[in-house]
Amino acid sequence: MVLDDMREGFPCAFLISNRADEHMMRIFFMSVKESLGRSLKSSVLMTDMAPVFYNAWIEVMDLPVHRLYCTWHVDRAWRNNLCKICSKEKQVAVYKKLRTLLQETDKNAFSAMISNFLNNLLEDPDTTNFGQYFHKYYAKNVDSWAYCYRIHSGINTNMHIENMHRSIKYIYLNGKVNKRLDQAIYILMKFVRDKLFNRLIILNKGKISTKLKDIRARHKTSNALNVDVVVVNETGWMVPSSSTQDLYQVEKRQKHCNYSSIKWNMCKHIHLICKFLKTQNVHANENQDEIIQSVDDMPHLTIDENFNPQEENTIIQALSKSKRNGNEKFISEREKFKFELLETVNGLECSEELDIARKALAPLIPTLTAFRNLKNKEVCKENQNIPHNKKIPQQRRLFKTKKKCIPKKDKTAKPDSEEVPL
Repeated sequence: MVLDDMREGFPCAFLISNRADEHMMRIFFMSVKESLGRSLKSSVLMTDMAPVFYNAWIEVMDLPVHRLYCTWHVDRAWRNNLCKICSKEKQVAVYKKLRTLLQETDKNAFSAMISNFLNNLLEDPDTTNFGQYFHKYYAKNVDSWAYCYRIHSGINTNMHIENMHRSIKYIYLNGKVNKRLDQAIYILMKFVRDKLFNRLIILNKGKISTKLKDIRARHKTSNALNVDVVVVNETGWMVPSSSTQDLYQVEKRQKHCNYSSIKWNMCKHIHLICKFLKTQNVHANENQDEIIQSVDDMPHLTIDENFNPQEENTIIQALSKSKRNGNEKFISEREKFKFELLETVNGLECSEELDIARKALAPLIPTLTAFRNLKNKEVCKENQNIPHNKKIPQQRRLFKTKKKCIPKKDKTAKPDSEEVPL
C-alpha cells in the first residue's frame, strides 16, 4: 500500500501465501520490481517490529531514508508485556513514562530521559524483567519508534493499511474467515474496484482531510485574535495567550517547509503571525502619498454659504480615511484570494486535477468581462448627453440645507385683513 496524492491509502499489490517468511517476501518484492521495471526507493518504510519485511526489502529494493515502527504496534507490544511487572500501580507508572518517551520530540531531552528510565527499571526488582525486555528490543533502535527521530518524515502510523484490513475483514468478508482462494481473489478485486470509484469521486467532488479540517479550524480561531497584540523581538514574535496570562514565543526555524512534523498541525498563534506578516506586507506595498479627491469630484456633497473651513478639512480627512480603509480591505482580500488560488494551483499533482481546475476557472474571465462591460454601460448612460432644456444646474454645497416647508394657502379661507362678523 502507498499514499496517493490525496493522502489516502491505496493498495498496489497483494500477496496470497501460506507463509510470511523472508524468502517469500523476497519473491513478492521481486515480482513487484519486475512489474514496475525498476526498483523502488521509498522515503519511509514502516513495518512492525519483525525484521522479515525490512530485510527482504533492502535485498530487492533501494535502501529507504527512514525505517519506522508503527506506533500502534509498538504501543500494543508494550501493553502486552507490562504483565512482566507484578504491581498494577507500577504498570501504570511505567506505561505513562513509556508514552512520554514515545512522544518526546527533543533529542537531547529524549537521551536523558531514556537513560534515567532504563536505570530505574533495572534497579527495581519488580521491573527488572520488563527493563531487560525494553533494553533488548527498543533501547538499541530508538530511531525507529521515537518521535524525535521521525520529525519531517511525513508519516506517523500505518492506520491506512489497518483501515484496509478492517474493511476487507468486516465489510467484504462480514467478519468471517475465508478459506477459498477463488473467493479471496474475487473479494480483493472488488475491493480495488470500489477504491478506484471512490478515487474518481474524490477527484471530481474534492475531499477535505481531517488534518486540513484541524488547520482550518485553528485559522478561524486565529481570526478572532487581534493582530495588534503581536510583539516583534529579536528571535521572532511574542503572542499573549487568549485564555491565560502566558506568552507564546513563535520562531521561524526554516525558510522552506520540508513537509510536516509529527502531527502536521499549526496552532492559532502561528496563524496569527502569518496574518500579522501579511498585513505588514500589504501596508509596505501601498502608496503612502494617496491622492485625495477634491470637493468638486464628490457629487454627494454641496457647499453651504456659511460653511466653516475647519469643518471642511475635518470632513475631507474623514472621507479620505474611509476611502483608504476601503482600499486596504480590498487589497487585503485580493492578496488573500491570490494566496489561496496560488496554493491550490501549486497543490495540483496530476493532469486530471489540472483539467478539473481549468474547467472550474474557465467561466471566470468571461464573467468578469461581462461585469465590466455592464458597469461601463451604466457609467456611459449616466454621462450621456442630455438636452439643454432638461439640464437643471445644481449648486454644490458642503452641507445640505434643510428646505423650509411653507404650507399652501387654503383658497376657501378668507384673507386675514377681512373682518369677520361676530
